Amino acid sequence: MPMRPTLLICLGGALFLSLGCEASKCDGENGQSAVCLKSLKRFDGETVTQTAAYTAGADVSVHNRNGNVEIIAGSVDDSVVATFQPFVLRAYDTSESVVADDLTKLEASATTDADGSVTVDVSRMSGAESTLGADVTVELPPSFAGALGLDQDNGETRVKFVGSATTLGVTNRNGSCELVTGASDVSVHCENGDLSARIDGATPQSGQGFRTDNGSITLTLPADGVFSVQAQALAGGSVKVEHLPAACSVNAASDAAKTLSCNGATDADPIYSAKAAGTSLADVTLTF
Repeated sequence: MPMRPTLLICLGGALFLSLGCEASKCDGENGQSAVCLKSLKRFDGETVTQTAAYTAGADVSVHNRNGNVEIIAGSVDDSVVATFQPFVLRAYDTSESVVADDLTKLEASATTDADGSVTVDVSRMSGAESTLGADVTVELPPSFAGALGLDQDNGETRVKFVGSATTLGVTNRNGSCELVTGASDVSVHCENGDLSARIDGATPQSGQGFRTDNGSITLTLPADGVFSVQAQALAGGSVKVEHLPAACSVNAASDAAKTLSCNGATDADPIYSAKAAGTSLADVTLTF
């Protein structure tokens, strides 16, 4: 009677607890056919920096399938600078030649489009490992005043600078989001992760606001602004208000739905929206 394949546990460390394992064929203790699960290790490639010409007022879009994205202030007004840190997660004992081949299948670019807008893109060739990606740092011109858009499949989003952006649009399908903004059109959707945002200045809003499908939201607000926030915890969580200034008031429809108004705000003033969904642990916190 032929022996059945055996499944062996992860080897080589505790990283599999957070990063998973890689399966490969191997021999069992008694020579039988087996499948070994090996813990993953991150292998980094060489850092690459690309520069794209930028025209004042043009838009910037960032697309990344796998890896963190950070947006910071640059030092020149006529360029967008993108720095890519390639990586791949493979079994801890993967050979250098295999890793090197994996990294050749990453496609990363920073280009200026025909209309003057800049696109920063990270993708993978067909057949590439699903764990192949790159962490990206994008340096915006100090005088940036266009629309900023981020589309991310997996990884953390960190927006530390938006300049005078007219629009901020963020979609992150798996990862936490942390950002600052003073844009008048804000649509931030952090699908699976917590969202933390600081609003530097209240401006009229035309976007969809701040949303999560599975995560909490924390908004840090300007105490001297004239604005309102409509906050909802949609999955059984609660809306919390911390360090409430004397010039602000809270109207509570329930623990999970509250409207915050500051400095005499009316319907004619900026109105922000914050909606957290997912589980009963998904709260909305408004703080100053």
